[in-house]
Amino acid sequence: NERDMKVRILGLVGSPRKGGNTEVMVGAALEAAKSLGNVQTEMVLMAGQNVHPCKGCSHCWFHQGVCKIEDDTNEILQKMVEADGLIIGSPSYFGSMTATLKALFERCLRLNILKNPTENMDYETIKNKEVFFPLRNKVAGAISVGGVPSGGQEKVIIDIHAFFLLNDMIVVSDGGIRLSLIHIS
Repeated sequence: NERDMKVRILGLVGSPRKGGNTEVMVGAALEAAKSLGNVQTEMVLMAGQNVHPCKGCSHCWFHQGVCKIEDDTNEILQKMVEADGLIIGSPSYFGSMTATLKALFERCLRLNILKNPTENMDYETIKNKEVFFPLRNKVAGAISVGGVPSGGQEKVIIDIHAFFLLNDMIVVSDGGIRLSLIHIS
């Protein structure tokens, strides 16, 4: 029964520290989602995960999305694909997201492969082929925290939004400022 199916929201905490502000904020967002009812949430902490950066070897493109790097990335990406929506948070580290979160985003290349692979992978052969986007149309929101008001949190949000847009996801805006400016007389 479709009514019994729960919406699955994955919270991804990009901080290398457990129990920090990013985890608290993503946890609060997941609790808010859960309060809507019929929502199942899960939080994945990047702290302690073994995630290596992409080597740009294109192995995944020639082997139907299989990455030859063996680490924790595949398990995290599987959770992302299975979720209906994502909440991704990162602290601002020198005006950008954490290196581990960036490495995870780069490894998502293995998700975006040709629907019908071909032997000849040169540009002219593949330029009009359809690409499989397993994160397409998932609803996604970004959270960033920083130590000071001008610590680069806005840039982190922009970088996470860029990841969402590159994967054809639906970006959640805050909407709050615009709504509070509307005055009905």
